[in-house]
Amino acid sequence: MQFNRVFSLAVISLIAAANLPLHLAVTAQTKSTPSVTQLIDQGKELYRTQRFNPALAKFEAALKMEPNNDEALGLAAVTAFRLDNQPQSRDFFVRRAGLRARIDERRPERRAVAREVVEHCVMSGLWLEPIDRL
Repeated sequence: MQFNRVFSLAVISLIAAANLPLHLAVTAQTKSTPSVTQLIDQGKELYRTQRFNPALAKFEAALKMEPNNDEALGLAAVTAFRLDNQPQSRDFFVRRAGLRARIDERRPERRAVAREVVEHCVMSGLWLEPIDRL
């Protein structure tokens, strides 16, 4: 009876040891790839501490994972503007305005908000094309 118990414990520990590297690999992979929400939150924190270059990198990483993320586009546009990178800021604003116009075609009040964003870009010199297409 003692032999069976020792043998069973040995088999259980071998099975657990065999599965441990798999569990560690899955855990390591999960930790190494943050979600879009985590990237945006990290970027916001960096922005709050006025570390604009790393914040923009986080927002761009979020956009690589989810190119039509409205929040990431808006934050990237504002951050690029704070870095005095008007062409890049304009590109983010234009993408966001286009996205908002497509999403909100059936909601006129939201379309008006998208138009306000474009008008703001025009007034600040970021938008150089006619705004009639919105």
